[in-house]
Amino acid sequence: MSLAVFWREGDSREEHIGKEHRFMNVQTAIDLTHNALVMALILTLPVLVVSLVIGVLVSLFQAVTQINETTLSFLPKVAGVVGVLLVLMPWMVRQLIDYTAALFRGLPGVVR
Repeated sequence: MSLAVFWREGDSREEHIGKEHRFMNVQTAIDLTHNALVMALILTLPVLVVSLVIGVLVSLFQAVTQINETTLSFLPKVAGVVGVLLVLMPWMVRQLIDYTAALFRGLPGVVR
């Protein structure tokens, strides 16, 4: 998206360069992006950790028993991920609702 979208009708580029923007600055955009990435990490980390732990345990089992079946780890991982999602889904949805509400509450502060 170009800055031309934010120009008033009839403004030339030269007239617009010296004007202060009424929109978010770079630091605000960086902060919002950082918060979104942290929220995504917080929400996905439990699922990723469970999948990793189950994968390591199944790999250890395969190494001990010398079973070399590549599809053996698939079903336990899927079951573990589904179980974690079923248990943590209310918490995840609450976190997303709170984050979205905070974004909307902060919206007037983004536009000066």
